[in-house]
Amino acid sequence: MKLSILVYILSALLCFLMLLMSPLRAQQLLNIQDVMRMENQSDSSQLQLSNKRLKGDIAYNFGKVKDYESNQGNLDFENERYRINHVLALSANYQLLKEKDFYIRLGFNFPINPNINAPWINSEYTYALGKYSYSPGSWSYGYFNTEIKKYREGIKGFTESLSRGSFFVNYRPKLPSSWFDWLKTDPSASLSMELFVQYAIHYLNAIGQQKGGLSEGKAISGLGFRYICFKHIYLEAKVYYYPRSGTQFSWDPDFTYGFGFADWRPFKISCTYGNWAGENRFSRNRGASPASFWEGSFRLGFTYQL
Repeated sequence: MKLSILVYILSALLCFLMLLMSPLRAQQLLNIQDVMRMENQSDSSQLQLSNKRLKGDIAYNFGKVKDYESNQGNLDFENERYRINHVLALSANYQLLKEKDFYIRLGFNFPINPNINAPWINSEYTYALGKYSYSPGSWSYGYFNTEIKKYREGIKGFTESLSRGSFFVNYRPKLPSSWFDWLKTDPSASLSMELFVQYAIHYLNAIGQQKGGLSEGKAISGLGFRYICFKHIYLEAKVYYYPRSGTQFSWDPDFTYGFGFADWRPFKISCTYGNWAGENRFSRNRGASPASFWEGSFRLGFTYQL
């Protein structure tokens, strides 16, 4: 309990220290809860938003999750039930270099109903460091860590999970206008595509054992599309491929999807939905039943800049 309070205080101090630094230009914030699923951004016209270096959002997330009976600390996977998971989230996106696209991204999650016995559904904090660019023909690269971490685990939990974070490279090609002219419902409509590769040196298997190595880690590649149909209203989808046999587990989806109204300009409200459930598989023969729509996450957020 004392350690959790200490982490909250340190998180607040970190945000305060960033406020003391001189404000310069900022880019839109990526939904940090989504770093692997980290693609909840708006169109490229919003990248240059202000001369501030710190931006973020405060959000309320909720969605249906599987909850399991606990027997002396061990989860009983034979007795599952569904409950609504409620989480308050604070995210911050800080630009490291003036006139550059290098950022530190931090996310802090505060479960409203922490007694749900499904500890993998929420990492209580996430972080990322890298270059993020969303214009056509641009590259992004860096490191992110969304591994399940709890405040009470302190420095030990942080250091032990470092090698389970992922290095990533993303590329956004320039798409011919003929690809989406027929989709245009408004002059503000646009279509973007992203190719991505991720690699984690270590990973946890189905029973929680750490596996992998420098050349035997977990690789993920994929393709994503995002269609802005009107102003800030969007649809998006991604497909994932796991090239190394035996590294796709029950929480690893074949595809994800989402939609909503996302306005990342400062002091705006966004309302979005995303489904990143591991049960999103192309075939039931791959060991999972399809995820229902209600197993996705609904998000109501308010952006800020400081």
